[in-house]
Amino acid sequence: MTTPLTASATGLSYRYGRNTLALDNLTLSFPAGQISGLFGSNGAGKTTLLSLMGGLLFPSAGTIHIGEETRTDYFSGNVSLVGTGADMILKDFSLDESIKTHAEFRPTFERALFDEFLSPLNIDLSKKVDALSRGQRSAISAAIGLASRAPVTIFDEVTLGMDARTRQRFYDMLLTDHEAHPRTVVLSTHLIAEVERLISSAVIIEYGRLVAQGTPEEITSSVFAVSGEARQVQAFTDSHPEYTLLDRRDAGSFTRFLLRGQAPRTLPADITCEARVSFDECVTALGVDTTEMEA
Repeated sequence: MTTPLTASATGLSYRYGRNTLALDNLTLSFPAGQISGLFGSNGAGKTTLLSLMGGLLFPSAGTIHIGEETRTDYFSGNVSLVGTGADMILKDFSLDESIKTHAEFRPTFERALFDEFLSPLNIDLSKKVDALSRGQRSAISAAIGLASRAPVTIFDEVTLGMDARTRQRFYDMLLTDHEAHPRTVVLSTHLIAEVERLISSAVIIEYGRLVAQGTPEEITSSVFAVSGEARQVQAFTDSHPEYTLLDRRDAGSFTRFLLRGQAPRTLPADITCEARVSFDECVTALGVDTTEMEA
């Protein structure tokens, strides 16, 4: 039986070489037993963060905690990391041999769940990983993560290359298995709208720093939109320095501002307020570039 564990970071920093600061004094938490989304634009530091949590890298400063333990070793049976930041498939072995080897290190590994996810895809497990397409490799990684049932399971852009049907199958099986066997899950992806139904908490990072964390409802409650004639909207925004402009969309003399802060109770007559905007739009404005979608 898997016991979910909180995965957290305190004052976490990481440098590549002497000049590249990938993570900058990052403090955050992925709650135990929840499915959390990790969002940020390309280069925001997501894979670096997850590689540190997965034990593939060591911090330049700060600490990582998995439950009550500080992460200090390369391998932990409590953490399963699959996707961009980790190649869990042994290249010199067949897929089946690789999976059997992987399962030996995971007492919670459920081979039946692995086979169930892959069954519609007809992947020949006697082949080596180099013979697979990008989507097939992603499917194998997703199946490993699902079947691991590790207390902390991390999926780093694991749906890259998957077709829409396979992605939805992955989401459905993850949600179903999580309900039956709760664990702490971290999903890093650019496909915000697709995973919104899965997650109960979210972390957004940009340039290696924390931008926001909380439930989707908490994040959307801190963002609102105002629209109207451009000069009036600009004048309204200028008169409220407590608001942060996240995005601006112009159409002739009409404009729409996306602002961070608490929506006002009253507005000038010619300005319209959207007190709540979609989670997808909030995350995008707070730092995620969704123009390069996973395909």
